[in-house]
Amino acid sequence: MRRRFYAFRYLISESDQLNLFGEELTKEQIIIDILNRLEKDRKTIWSNASKKYLFAGVEKHKENLFFVKFARESNNTVYIEDEDDIMKTKILEARYIYLIIDTDYQVILIEQNKSIFQNFKTVTGLLSKYFNEGLVNHFYRLNIYPLATKYTFWHQVENADSIYQLVLKLNAPNMAFFADRHTQRILKIIKAETNNEQLDIALKNTDGKLEIKRSGIGRWIDYVREIGGKYIMKFKDNDEDEMKSISSSDDVYNTELNIEDDFIDEKTKENISEKIANISDIENRE
Repeated sequence: MRRRFYAFRYLISESDQLNLFGEELTKEQIIIDILNRLEKDRKTIWSNASKKYLFAGVEKHKENLFFVKFARESNNTVYIEDEDDIMKTKILEARYIYLIIDTDYQVILIEQNKSIFQNFKTVTGLLSKYFNEGLVNHFYRLNIYPLATKYTFWHQVENADSIYQLVLKLNAPNMAFFADRHTQRILKIIKAETNNEQLDIALKNTDGKLEIKRSGIGRWIDYVREIGGKYIMKFKDNDEDEMKSISSSDDVYNTELNIEDDFIDEKTKENISEKIANISDIENRE
């Protein structure tokens, strides 16, 4: 069955906190431990704001890829026909979407199904809260950001008639495969000095003459788009009076995956693993 998934990256704020045995417990390992516990328990019921959610049917591929059914419990009314009449009864339903979590690349693929969760902000907010409950005692914090497409942002910049504002929200993760990035080094220096969780940058020009170039601020923008963060740009097209905006929430890479129930196909799992490795690099997000 063809299912559409949208790509996000989870980033975790750094901490030097030690565990009770005096050994450093890495933030990456804590997330893996949480996922391993979900796999071991098979079904986990989690309550949030008087609602119940389920993590179920968790399977692991190799040591880094987790396949999860994430459900929202709901009381629904169904109508059942008997010999003489139609009876109304309530059932407790747990409809689910699929999550695919890669702990090597810190990527989460979230299945789109608006009849269960109307938007991805709801899903990412719930997942962030769940993982942060497991991180709080270790003084870490997890945020989930959309992974942008390759062309959308720069296409809009090149075609905008006037640009009025650009806001960037950046996080400085400790991710080895991005460690040599100039922007990440700067963000880590700022964090070491200030202990900030996020750096916000706001650029404005009330006349709509904001210049956004790849060679300058473009480095910071591409960091947001590739590694994770948020952006919002306000602009006008073709001398129109209407102010428009584009944000990272509107620019999420998505792909179709052929997935049957219960992820029984090992070849499919391996193909998904390779797919996630590829899209971790923005150049492969066509």
